[in-house]
Amino acid sequence: GYKLVVVLNIDDGHERVVAWALGGLARNEKTMLKGILKGLREEFGPLGEWIKLLVMDRGYWGAEFLGGLKRDEGIDYVTRSRDDDVDVVKNVEGLARLKSTIWHELPEQHSRLGNMLVRMAGFADLPLYDENDVDHGPCQVVIVEEYDLKRRRLQERPRFHYVTSLPVDPSDAESVQQIRTYYRRRWSVENQGFWVMTKRWNLDTLVARDLNAIRARLNFAMQLYNAENCCAWKHPGSFQQELPRLKRPPTGERL
Repeated sequence: GYKLVVVLNIDDGHERVVAWALGGLARNEKTMLKGILKGLREEFGPLGEWIKLLVMDRGYWGAEFLGGLKRDEGIDYVTRSRDDDVDVVKNVEGLARLKSTIWHELPEQHSRLGNMLVRMAGFADLPLYDENDVDHGPCQVVIVEEYDLKRRRLQERPRFHYVTSLPVDPSDAESVQQIRTYYRRRWSVENQGFWVMTKRWNLDTLVARDLNAIRARLNFAMQLYNAENCCAWKHPGSFQQELPRLKRPPTGERL
């Protein structure tokens, strides 16, 4: 009966819950995320000084919100288009049909789908219109299609449209692929974040109907998640290797 929005650091080895917000099912994720960013700004200073990139799941974040992240907060973003009816997707689909479009084909490995080929193209300096036809761009878009190793299109997989404020050089395969790579790292939120928090710390188990009790349990579970990750980062060896340090830790090393 509640909606939870969580911001995590997904840098390898530094997976941490940075902030979170709880609301009713009727609340908008964009509004909740705005509240989180406002709190972080007040607590830690200008966001652009310490958040380099915000990777967001597909959803209707809106052109005004995305443009404001870059313009007002100094934060770059990478997200996936909500659907094919968004203006920026319609524009880039038309551009993709031009003969001048440069396509790149690169190998890719997936834990679930195995080895595949991806065909991708990048488009720079596109307008990003809101519902009132106000341009909040420019933005860049990367189109990606997935194929098996025999170059047969994976029919169960859609055509992906990634929208970003990061610079993209359409003629450079590495520049185009980087946007796809950033978005794919979002899966660490699912695989390393929520999976651990729900399976190990029972994050989705409500202990009561009282809102304060629910918030307290969520906060405790996410602090446990952070503490465990901090401990694993400080003590990367096996239990037997780390046992002497854990028994008598130097000053300041205690969790």
